[in-house]
Amino acid sequence: MTSPEIDRIDETIERILEVTKSPESRSFYRKAIGRIGVGLTEELLGELRYQMNIQEISNPAKYFTSLLKSEMPEGNVPSPTAVNPAGDGERPTETWPLAAKSYLSPSAAELFEELRPKAPSPVQVLETQMMPMPYARNFIPWATMIGPEFFTLSSNKAKSDRVSLKVRTLDGNILEVPMIRGRVVADPKAKEHGILTPEHGRILGALELIWVQQGSRYISSDTGSLNCWCVVHLKELGKLIGWKSFGGRQTTDLKDKIFDLKAIPYYLEFENTKVNKKGYTFTFLERVNLRDIVERGVDRSTVEITFSHQYSFQLLSRRVVTRPKEITKIKSEMAFLLRLYIESIIYKKDEQSAFKIELGRLVEILNLPKASWHRYKSLRRQQFMKAIKEMNTMMTADGRRFRVAIELGSGNDDFLLLASLDRQLLKPLNIG
Repeated sequence: MTSPEIDRIDETIERILEVTKSPESRSFYRKAIGRIGVGLTEELLGELRYQMNIQEISNPAKYFTSLLKSEMPEGNVPSPTAVNPAGDGERPTETWPLAAKSYLSPSAAELFEELRPKAPSPVQVLETQMMPMPYARNFIPWATMIGPEFFTLSSNKAKSDRVSLKVRTLDGNILEVPMIRGRVVADPKAKEHGILTPEHGRILGALELIWVQQGSRYISSDTGSLNCWCVVHLKELGKLIGWKSFGGRQTTDLKDKIFDLKAIPYYLEFENTKVNKKGYTFTFLERVNLRDIVERGVDRSTVEITFSHQYSFQLLSRRVVTRPKEITKIKSEMAFLLRLYIESIIYKKDEQSAFKIELGRLVEILNLPKASWHRYKSLRRQQFMKAIKEMNTMMTADGRRFRVAIELGSGNDDFLLLASLDRQLLKPLNIG
């Protein structure tokens, strides 16, 4: 190592120590920089400063250590990285940090523009590209705007409904807009297409994981449209979502649910007055091309998936939060909805406090379909207990375990759900 390189590493370490105030970690920082490079370390330091500006981080040194560990490959094996944008098959050399820089849209105005549909024609595909710095292969880049509002329990018999979508933006504001699930327009007389369930959400996450593992490919057109795409083997997809068997009926069911992600719409109603009406409709997928192949009794069917422009833009602009691939195998529908709601909240809580919410209020926030058990606090506790048992087996992308419990509130009016994260990383991360 040359003297200028050593000087540059020393300068980087000094900048880190100014923020983390942890001189005892100097040797670890030097080792980490040797493994992942000065450039990526500087990006992670920028990420630490960014997170400290938008939220309270009680222990910057521990947070920065988790960022470094997330990018350090095991042993001496370099972590897999970006695919050459020209697509010439060269080995990637750099991955995007686990905690990506941009989780949120900068403002409500920019989010509106991001969700604006692109003109469908005339279309000329300009080129197929790959993200110059793709996501880590073992994690799902989950769009931050997609919360529990987008899914409902399979017991819900409604084919459409109206809920309130709340999205936090980078300027600190919370955007709240009416969202119609299952109709292409707000008109209640419009055709109803159904509402996606948590199983659809798990399939969506698995499709994103496959997209990442295939190099984060996308196509651009002369209309400004961007569309992420991948080729999916149905049997592989079934394994990712935890299906133990994969016969004819399961294959058909999986195909139907993939097409649901293309066919079932959401309508976001940004303005609705007597003189002005403005809203956008979008789906998760734009195109689904199925190729049915059965060879010697073995199903080898594949599906080419193209994500919609609006959703692709969220992925390519890194408006995402990193989630572990294990979320695609969550069994409890309630646990899936609960995780989408509480995870981002408890990440911001300090070590001494837990997030608390009454179960009755949680029923409203998760937009659960009407049921008799909603009226009785003991039955509410019974239903949520089933979900939190699975929640307590789950881990976050940075290796921390959920801690979720239910206790009776001080006024005995309702039970409270309490949620927090272990601050200690329980296992080293394997990025690659």
